Amino acid sequence: MAAHERKTLFYVLSHPEQNMLFTHGMTFKDFHSHSLYPLSQLLLLASEGGQTDVNLHTLLPLINEDTLHLLHEQKEGGRLCWVDFDDIDSVNSLSDNELANLLFLGHKMSPVRSAFSPVLHNRFAFLTHYDGFLNKLYYKQSKDFTYFLSQFISAQVQKNSLKKLPIPGFRKQAVPSLPDSLAEHLFELSRDGLVIHFAEITSSRTQLSVPLWLAGRYTNMDEMRDTAVQKREASAYKATLVFQKKKREWAIERLDH
Repeated sequence: MAAHERKTLFYVLSHPEQNMLFTHGMTFKDFHSHSLYPLSQLLLLASEGGQTDVNLHTLLPLINEDTLHLLHEQKEGGRLCWVDFDDIDSVNSLSDNELANLLFLGHKMSPVRSAFSPVLHNRFAFLTHYDGFLNKLYYKQSKDFTYFLSQFISAQVQKNSLKKLPIPGFRKQAVPSLPDSLAEHLFELSRDGLVIHFAEITSSRTQLSVPLWLAGRYTNMDEMRDTAVQKREASAYKATLVFQKKKREWAIERLDH
């Protein structure tokens, strides 16, 4: 499947009780670009990227500000597992047992007990065998992901609306991020598998509109893609995410009432 095809259909299924979610249509580059935090220090548990520095205590690759570009340049669709950390001293103080837990996390894509290290103080554990197709993310605080949603969705709406300007030469305005309350509402909806279909965005002189609906709970993304669009009409929740250009405001308009 081509990268551009993955990026036009975004799916997120959250498990708040586990501080974990699955996504389709979001890559590491997307997550890093729209994160609330710099995420400039990462401990790689698995990667298909280029050569990076290796930490001698853990014998695991490290990413810092100087080598972060290697992950951005990594071809989409590869394996990538990492946790963030605040300082190198925390990495060098990992015990054998704590290191074993991290290695298990990277190998099995699931923690022994918790994806969050009391030594590293990581905010995230990002795990994927196929970046962009099926990503698994553990987050310490939900607000960190809702911030990402607010930035990512607005960026995708702007990007996908560029080809659908109402008239040739019409000046494109920047699309602001979603308000916190709206991003939090979308995150709450994602408990039941939220689809946002950027390929079907419509643009007029007054607004931008993108369809969204609940497609159900999937961890098999081939199955999700095969059935999500067909399930839209029967979905218990169908809506349009609307950006009003004059007011520069976002809103959700329900379609299933």
